[in-house]
Amino acid sequence: MQTVAAGNAADVAIPQQSPLQCVKCESSLSQQRYILHDGLPYCIHCYEANYSNVCTECGHLIATDSKVSIRAHSKNHWHIFCSLKT
Repeated sequence: MQTVAAGNAADVAIPQQSPLQCVKCESSLSQQRYILHDGLPYCIHCYEANYSNVCTECGHLIATDSKVSIRAHSKNHWHIFCSLKT
């Protein structure tokens, strides 16, 4: 088994003989960035489509590479530039 890590996510053991694939769309993750969610690998597109937060101000998805503003004791999320408007 080989261990693969992505970003701040936990390590996950993946059998060496099976290629690393997105659990949602099954695309190969060997040459691209990916995110582990609950120990499972997702391509950036599938992760954002299924798990990204929505900006409270503009209503658009907050991409994984976006800077985010979260206020204490709030479940709301904002893009940095949107948080400056509120």
